[in-house]
Amino acid sequence: MTTYKNISYKDKNTAETTFLHIGLVSIFLLAALASIKNIYREDAVPYIDYLLLSFIVLFTTLKIILYGIKTVEIKSKFFILANTFGLYALITAILSENPLLSALRNAQYLITINGLYFLSAGLFLKKEKMESIGKIIIYFCLISSAYGIIIHIFGDKTNLNGITIEKINLWGVEFTQRLYSGRISSFLGNPNPFGARLLIGSLLCLYFIKNNHRKFTYAFILLIFLYTVILSGSRATMVSLLAGSFFYISYSYIKNNIFSTLFRYYCFMVAVLGAILLTYNYELIEQIFSFVGRTNNSLSGREIAWNVLFDQIKQTPLFGIGYRVSTEEILQKNNILISNSHNLYLAIASEVGLVGLILFAIILLYPIFHFFKTKDKSKFSNIHLICLSFLVSYLINQFFEDMFTPLNLFFLWSLLSLIFLYVNIENGLKYGKG
Repeated sequence: MTTYKNISYKDKNTAETTFLHIGLVSIFLLAALASIKNIYREDAVPYIDYLLLSFIVLFTTLKIILYGIKTVEIKSKFFILANTFGLYALITAILSENPLLSALRNAQYLITINGLYFLSAGLFLKKEKMESIGKIIIYFCLISSAYGIIIHIFGDKTNLNGITIEKINLWGVEFTQRLYSGRISSFLGNPNPFGARLLIGSLLCLYFIKNNHRKFTYAFILLIFLYTVILSGSRATMVSLLAGSFFYISYSYIKNNIFSTLFRYYCFMVAVLGAILLTYNYELIEQIFSFVGRTNNSLSGREIAWNVLFDQIKQTPLFGIGYRVSTEEILQKNNILISNSHNLYLAIASEVGLVGLILFAIILLYPIFHFFKTKDKSKFSNIHLICLSFLVSYLINQFFEDMFTPLNLFFLWSLLSLIFLYVNIENGLKYGKG
């Protein structure tokens, strides 16, 4: 069987790998810029999404022209599964009541996943490339955290056009951030996307604490991120970060034996029982949420949206109502005024049907299934484990969020983690160790 080790990515300093790395770094820098919003949740940099998509198309096209496509690249499980899902989603778009919008969003998905795949698949035989992208995200999270914390501590709270904001004037320049019931959003416009970026940054700090000589620096940055997560009040981030951190620490720091296995099962049972207890104890939920600045235990209207989405799934279980149009075709038509479904899995099922949801789940769950199927866990290096940890966090986080947007930094890192895991699993986990 032909694998990536048989093709010419022999030296990380070759012209091809340098070109691919520049392309990925450029894409992630632009994705970070695309995250910056004003208090009205509008892009701070006009047309940044178009520029980002153009860069993906440009670098992918140049890669194909200059270096071609290897046969092994199109035989990868990820390439086959991701494009099978995309083509099935295209069928749902054609059958949709809003075919143009659905098809355009499907095209954006196909361009993004294939672009990032061809740029990164052969590059990620060594962990240094993944680490370099991770550091970009940490720096971005650190800047956004410092911005939000400084304005929150030293700024003034006021109201502008019906929007509650905090502002501070430095050197004649006014800096602002939008508040949501006291929750900070930094320059990302909303605490939930802010929390999602902090989720990535926090897990990456855990990785670098163990795998970098600047351990205390990353430990200090992690403390900043955790404090910022509390200020953001993002419950989905807190729960998913706790799960991802436990996964990484339990497999990275604790030796794998019968006692550690029993300990993990014990913690899992405690978590399940705790979730059941919280489900029926609203006073306890309220006390926990109040600690992080959330004064109620409601789901902020999510439960209404979920009920409507579930009803739609029962009506159109096979093809749904069209890829990525649940907000326009379900929520808005039922006068549910929230930005998205806040549950990715219900949204996917309502948009592309149950068959599409199964395909989607297979793509996400395959690396985790492979991990638990592998008896010798020592084959998984720390870089593999942190990508798996993020995947665990992502799966939990998206029960309460819907961030499956191709030009979103959170989506791009999720995609990169998946590609890294698939490529390394198909090569026997030998080539992601540096």
